Amino acid sequence: MRKLTWLVFVILLSASMVWATTPAFDATSNGTGTDDFSFNHTTGCTNCEMVVITCVSTGGGTSVSGVTYNSVALTEIAPSGGVFINTIRGQMWRLDAPASGTHSVAVAVTAANIASAAAVTYSNVNQSSPVGTPQTGSGTSSVPSISVTSAAGELVVDGVCTSDNITLAVGAGQTKRGGLATASASNGMSEETGAASVTMSWTDTLADWVSYGIALKPTSSSSTNGWWFFSQGVQ
Repeated sequence: MRKLTWLVFVILLSASMVWATTPAFDATSNGTGTDDFSFNHTTGCTNCEMVVITCVSTGGGTSVSGVTYNSVALTEIAPSGGVFINTIRGQMWRLDAPASGTHSVAVAVTAANIASAAAVTYSNVNQSSPVGTPQTGSGTSSVPSISVTSAAGELVVDGVCTSDNITLAVGAGQTKRGGLATASASNGMSEETGAASVTMSWTDTLADWVSYGIALKPTSSSSTNGWWFFSQGVQ
């Protein structure tokens, strides 16, 4: 009688598993002035991104020429020079990997006009490709609103400027993360979970407004794991 013996080989293979970590709120701050001004912001998150909205009350000629955090210049989000309508100009700025701790956000205004700013930092933002395509809008109404292209796993962040002295209220599904009511240059910032198209809206009185929206991209992590089994019978 022949005896059948089974030889079993176990081989470890490399199988890559990748998952995303959704961006998450870290901290917010704001400030205002009638010319150049500054305010402090405190952060200490991992894979951080700073987003700033600046608002200037103007007949058209005044803008923000630059924003720095801890003396590091932020990048202006297109279009250059911002969006202007009638009495208000809005601009959005961002900074990859802002320094941890408490540092100054400095806003440079080209002429003496009422201006304001709100800054928000987020953790878990992809540092190689942090943001999607920006969306802007403007109008004269009581409901500022824009639609932002995004995707699952992302976080949509928006900023709004209005010519009215009012504390703005966010639309359904949004979480307010910043805002300052000031004469003729109020601001607000909020966030909402990413999807194919995300509407970002606010409630205002009838006023001129400018709005920006961007999608923050998630960080990704990976691991290797997996088993492959091979068996063979030998007589």
